[in-house]
Amino acid sequence: MKNLSVIFFALLASSCSGQPTINKIISDKSSGKEILYGLCNREGLTTGNFAVWFNSEYNLYEPEQGILADIQPELFADIQIKVFLGTWCGDSRREVPRFYKVLDKVGFDESALEIICLDTSKKAEGFDTEKMNILRVPTFVIFRNEVEIGRIIETPKTTLETDFYHILMGI
Repeated sequence: MKNLSVIFFALLASSCSGQPTINKIISDKSSGKEILYGLCNREGLTTGNFAVWFNSEYNLYEPEQGILADIQPELFADIQIKVFLGTWCGDSRREVPRFYKVLDKVGFDESALEIICLDTSKKAEGFDTEKMNILRVPTFVIFRNEVEIGRIIETPKTTLETDFYHILMGI
């Protein structure tokens, strides 16, 4: 029985250690300021110092209702989104909260959303940003059935909701 307990706890410890760290905060090498690094979620963006800019931009943004009405749930069936951002970047601080608002308004399932926070060299441990061709942040990469169908890089061409709709429609 004692051996069974030891094996159980060893298995439990090894399964926990394999989980990725989410919402890791590091000190930026160039500025010394705290930034989010690696895998992140809404909770990380809405707590601490990050909440100030996230909540402000989220609350102020008013997406175009006409376009939102066109983004029906069937359009984002089989859609996955990866967002590469820098919490140190002004464009990320503006566009990412706005994108969250668009996703909330259309009822997008957040489990299909992956947020990757990069350092100022646009890197994050465990993510190949060169292979993903991430040169500017934020970059919103939209996939259908794991195949990239479009991206919004840095700032939208029109609005986030219009660009998102065009990508979903293949325009």
